[in-house]
Amino acid sequence: MKFYCSLIGFAMLSGHIVAQPTRVQQLPQDRGQSLPPSVEFFAANPPRTWAVTAEVTGRAERDGDVLRLYIKTCSLFRPERFSDPVNFVYITSGISRIRPRDTWEILRRSERHFIRQSLTPGKGIDLEPFELAIPLQGFALEDNDRLTFQVWNISERNGEKHGGHVPVHASVHWPDAFFWSNNAEASRIAQFRSYAASVSDRIDGEIDGRISQQSEALTIRVDSGVLSSSEEYPDDRRHIEAIQVLIMRSPEYGKRAIERTGESHAVGQDVKPGATVALQPFELKLPLANYSSRPTDALNLRVISVTSDGLRESTYLHVPYQLPLGQSR
Repeated sequence: MKFYCSLIGFAMLSGHIVAQPTRVQQLPQDRGQSLPPSVEFFAANPPRTWAVTAEVTGRAERDGDVLRLYIKTCSLFRPERFSDPVNFVYITSGISRIRPRDTWEILRRSERHFIRQSLTPGKGIDLEPFELAIPLQGFALEDNDRLTFQVWNISERNGEKHGGHVPVHASVHWPDAFFWSNNAEASRIAQFRSYAASVSDRIDGEIDGRISQQSEALTIRVDSGVLSSSEEYPDDRRHIEAIQVLIMRSPEYGKRAIERTGESHAVGQDVKPGATVALQPFELKLPLANYSSRPTDALNLRVISVTSDGLRESTYLHVPYQLPLGQSR
């Protein structure tokens, strides 16, 4: 099981916002129609000890069950105090909410925008404008929710690769039109897009699906997905055995532990370095009977693979979903 300090850094970031966004007045379109509700944003991380500092500007637009982000500028800088370059892999965005003990949880997440550029200490790069989309179906946006960007990167120190992400927050004053009410049935079904906890895992993946909540179980419906083997390790050939749904719990001290396991789906495919495996739709059940959820619990998909040496390894794909708090019966 692999966990990286960069994720801890994300949890500790709270209350350090450089600037406040402004409301955007809605302007009429042709034929008497109006533009979708939108808001300008500015996101930045303080220059503390982050491996990368970033500033992102753009416009967020509510389009039905999707939050569309139109990124105007994205500037990345590698501080001079670091001696090694950093390789940017991709950038994502999400909706984050504060939890007890000032931790942050990403509840909805966008697709990836790939960067694939290297940056030496003391240098910066400016990305071309791009777009991201965050699914909001079945999700109730709250006033204090943060728009958060994650810059995923890999660095190499002493011959070892270290992967993780740097968080970049924007405190957005959401317009009233962004808060759409859902009926009772729709609010029990949520879309999700899972992702690996670190870009340095040898198996990566991105899975799209839906979650429906029953009284004593969750049903995870996978609509599509791709698993890939890192090309950084040319001799790493392996067999992807299965995908299992489970709940991980983060204690106040120590490593995360598996709190509840659910069904598994057999994959049964070999994958070479740099190759991908496309997933067909499937469904998994996660029982919640007699389960008492805590704010630090997180839903994960575990990808179980077997190396050419016969070792079984697990890669954990985080599923942005707010588990029901309290005791399930």
